[in-house]
Amino acid sequence: SNLLTAGGDHTVLVWDVRLQAVPLPDALKKETDAAKLWNRLATGGAKDAYLAMARLSREPDAAVKMARLRLRPVGKPRPETDAEKVADARAVELLEAVATADARALLKELAEGHAGAFRTQEAKRALERNTR
Repeated sequence: SNLLTAGGDHTVLVWDVRLQAVPLPDALKKETDAAKLWNRLATGGAKDAYLAMARLSREPDAAVKMARLRLRPVGKPRPETDAEKVADARAVELLEAVATADARALLKELAEGHAGAFRTQEAKRALERNTR
């Protein structure tokens, strides 16, 4: 996806806003431990989590594999913490950004969870955004 901005001097800039286009620090470019990246996504501060998501998005198969290991459709409803909701939102955003057939299939599975669960609702919203 691109974002276009225009200036008063008639300059138009095109920005690549895909998660995969986020510039990464050298150390993160070299990180190959998907579990470590996932933990950063799920529990890190916003900046660290976003960079971990950007790194994982560059390896779609690894990203979906980690998501399958860490996420299941929600069965029984239970109280969800804010931290769990943030982690779920980040995970769904990553799957949506990866946009492979496997990522969409996992989003569909997650959307079949308990209707009141945050993860289920996030997955449903992601699917709706991608059908417009």
